[in-house]
Amino acid sequence: MPETFADVGHCVDAVLRRVGPRIVLALPLGIGKPNPLVNEFYRRALRDPGIDLTVLTALSLLKPVARSPLEARLLGPLVERVFGSYVEPDYARAMQHDALPANVRIIEFYLVPGAFLASQHAQRHYLSANHTHVAPDCLPRGPNGIPHPPGPPGTPDSGRASSHTASPCPSPGRVRPRHRRRLGDELGLTLIGINLTMLPPGKESSMRHWHTHEDEFVYVLEGEVVLRTDEGEQVLTAGMCAGFVAGVANGHQLINRSERPALYLEVSNRESADDRAHYPDIDLLWNPPHAPGRFTRRDGTPY
Repeated sequence: MPETFADVGHCVDAVLRRVGPRIVLALPLGIGKPNPLVNEFYRRALRDPGIDLTVLTALSLLKPVARSPLEARLLGPLVERVFGSYVEPDYARAMQHDALPANVRIIEFYLVPGAFLASQHAQRHYLSANHTHVAPDCLPRGPNGIPHPPGPPGTPDSGRASSHTASPCPSPGRVRPRHRRRLGDELGLTLIGINLTMLPPGKESSMRHWHTHEDEFVYVLEGEVVLRTDEGEQVLTAGMCAGFVAGVANGHQLINRSERPALYLEVSNRESADDRAHYPDIDLLWNPPHAPGRFTRRDGTPY
């Protein structure tokens, strides 16, 4: 059952109880990090050398610091306007001064230009990877936590939605942001998955795909989307639905070409270990027999 915490300290306590003292966090890049939570993990590692903390991420942003009173007069209003209430990642400031403890490692695949040139830790632990290859490059390091900031409310009165997507889309801007609230998880359902998804104007639900062992069903609640399959395109408006039978090699996706958000339900059986996802328009497979739980190209090489 999902657990909800109002305090980052309680959340970290629960994670440590569940996975133990070896923590490997995979964080979004840039401002997408849940820094208050990450900072609590870092503070715990500072206090307890028995906690082994690794952070896999990119672009750990720090507020610019003025070096003179004149710079402060010019920079202060700009920093306030751009960063506002942004909470800095504590580990980044420590890494900048090479002050990280031995039980903390920060591995970044993009660094803020010039910010960590003098940091031996940053230079030693830099991960040379293109963003489309980050997932397969990070998986061997054993991430056991993927903190992500909550998205906008899934409904006006309750719940939160995530805005990330699992598939390594070659053009992430086509599918993100896409806000999905996992109702099935919140209700403790184990045999079927139910998502309430808000698709902004101009965005796609995913790359066109089909599953070998997973039936899928969508029901449009608000707005309209374009259903794209091998047969062409069809507009689905509120009250309309569509279904996709497992094993039928007909890739499908939803596209919001309207000027307002679309809201719809997604229902499917939970993925089985044998399920495979095929993406007919791009060189991509999910969960092939030779690479369970991973994305690869059709020739078997990592994506």
